[in-house]
Amino acid sequence: MSTTKTTQQAEPHLTLMQSLFVDAYLGQAHGNATLACRIAGYKGGTNVLGVQGNNNLRNHKIAYIITKRKAELTKNTSIDPQWCLERAKEGYERCAGCNDCKGDESNANAYLDKLNRMVGAYEADNRQRQPQLGVFIT
Repeated sequence: MSTTKTTQQAEPHLTLMQSLFVDAYLGQAHGNATLACRIAGYKGGTNVLGVQGNNNLRNHKIAYIITKRKAELTKNTSIDPQWCLERAKEGYERCAGCNDCKGDESNANAYLDKLNRMVGAYEADNRQRQPQLGVFIT
């Protein structure tokens, strides 16, 4: 009698607050960790929530779930960084030709920023900016 093990990784278990954070981060907060903490019910001011959001994003279980869900959303919607770039170009061209905007591109920038956050376009840059813990130059 032989038994076979499956190599499928089980999804990590999150606490209720962590699960609410993930749902808010990928939904209503549009990738804003501070706002996602507020929506999820964490307590504190903006600075406290910002730190908590950063800690949540660095939590391996939470990061795994977010990455997995983003991949599913991207696959299902066909939204990727290239799609966002194409929308950016269209938005800027529309705004440049719009007399009502008077050259103000902030709405287009905000829209594109949210789209890029949703598809993870900033994640590689954010990883590069994280400080190396334990490395000191004397």
